[in-house]
Amino acid sequence: MKTTLVSILFFLIFSKLFSQPLIQNFTAIGSMLIDVVQFNEDTFVSISDNTLIRSGDKGISWNVVYSFPVGQGVSHLFERNDTIYAFGKMIYRSVDGGLSWSPINRPPGQTNIAKIVAMPNLKFWIVTEFQNNQNATIWETNADFLNFTNKINFNGAINDVSNFSSDTVYLTSISQSAEFDILRSYNSGSTWQNAGIDISAYSPSFVNYTSFLHCEDANNCNLFINYYMNHVFYTTNGFSSIAFDTLLMSSQISGYFTCHQDDYILHTAVDGAAGYIYRVKRKLNGKLDFIEKTYLNLYINGFNFNDNQLVAVGSDLKGIVLNGLCSEPSKIKDHEAKDNIRIKKLDTKYLFCMDGDEFFSEAYVFNEFGQLISVFKSTPCIEFNTQDRSPGLYLLKYKNGNGYYSVYKFGVNK
Repeated sequence: MKTTLVSILFFLIFSKLFSQPLIQNFTAIGSMLIDVVQFNEDTFVSISDNTLIRSGDKGISWNVVYSFPVGQGVSHLFERNDTIYAFGKMIYRSVDGGLSWSPINRPPGQTNIAKIVAMPNLKFWIVTEFQNNQNATIWETNADFLNFTNKINFNGAINDVSNFSSDTVYLTSISQSAEFDILRSYNSGSTWQNAGIDISAYSPSFVNYTSFLHCEDANNCNLFINYYMNHVFYTTNGFSSIAFDTLLMSSQISGYFTCHQDDYILHTAVDGAAGYIYRVKRKLNGKLDFIEKTYLNLYINGFNFNDNQLVAVGSDLKGIVLNGLCSEPSKIKDHEAKDNIRIKKLDTKYLFCMDGDEFFSEAYVFNEFGQLISVFKSTPCIEFNTQDRSPGLYLLKYKNGNGYYSVYKFGVNK
C-alpha cells in the first residue's frame, strides 16, 4: 500500500512538472468563426459572421445569443474586467458574458479597426487600418468609449503595438514607400521617435512584410518578421542591442504568450496562417532549452490567451482549447524536417548531404543564442566543423533547389 501511494504521488508530481499541453478540439455553429474571447473558465464567446455565439461548457455546445444589425461588420471581440466589447461600424458592450449587448458609440476614423490594445493606465488604444490612402491612426479612449484622443497619424500601415508601462510604448510600421520602422514613445504616445533599430543588414526584403511585436518589459522584446525566411529577432536593454533568431520558424506569428518560471521563461507563439503553436524554453542566461512545435490543423482567425490557456477559432467552424502553456515538456521535441538530406556525425564535424541531384541553394547554421555561425551557398554537401565550437544546441536552416526551407537541430558535445 505504501509503495502504491508513493507511486501515485510520484506520478502526480511528474505529471505536473512534465505534462504536455492538452488540446481539446471543438466545433461551433454558424458560417465562419472570426474571433473569440474567454469570459470565465468555462464560457467562450465567438463571432460567427454577424452573429454572437456562446458556449458555457468549454466549447462542447454552442447557442446563438445575439445577432447584430445587418451591415455592422463586427470583426473584433475584446474582454476586460468582466466586460466584453464588440467592434464593427459600431462599438457594442456586454456585461453578462455575451447574453445581451448594447451599442456605445461609433469607432473613430474612416477605415476599419485593425487592432485593440489594452493599456496599463486603464485606457484602450484603437488602431485603424491603412486603406485607400487613408492614414492608419491610433486613438485613445476610456472604457466608456465616449471620447477619443488621436495619438498618431501614420502614412502607411501600423502593424503592431506593444506596451509594458503606462508611458513607454513601441509600434512597428511600414510606410507607403515600404520602409520598415520601430517607433517608440516615452510619454504614452504624445510624441514618437524612431527607436534606431536597423535590420536592413539582415535582409532588405524585411521592409515588404508585416511584423508582430511583443515586449515583456523595457529590456526584453521579441520582434517577429513574417516573410518567406521566417525571421525572429529578440532584443535586450530596451532595443539598444538586437540579435538574430530563427528558432521559432514561423510564417505568420499573430499571437504571443509568456510564462515566467523560477529559472526559465516559456514562450508560446501562435502561427495563425499555418496552424502551428510554437513553445520555446529560454533559460535566464539566454540559452535555449527546447523547441516544440504542435500542428493544430486549423487556420486560426481569432484567439484568446488567458493565464495558462489558449482558445482559438478558425476555418470550418473549428476551434481548440490548449491547456498547460506553462507546463514543461518531458523531453526536447525537434521540429526538424530532414526529408531529403543525409546526415553523418564524425569526430570533428557534421556532414550534411542532399539526396540525388538536389543541392542546398542556401544554408545557415545558428547557435543556441540565435547568432549566425556559418553560411553556405549552392552546394550538394555541407561540412560543419565542431572542433572549435562551444558545446550546445545548433540549428541548420536550409533551402533546397525547389525553394523550400527546412530546419534540422543538432547538438555539439565535447
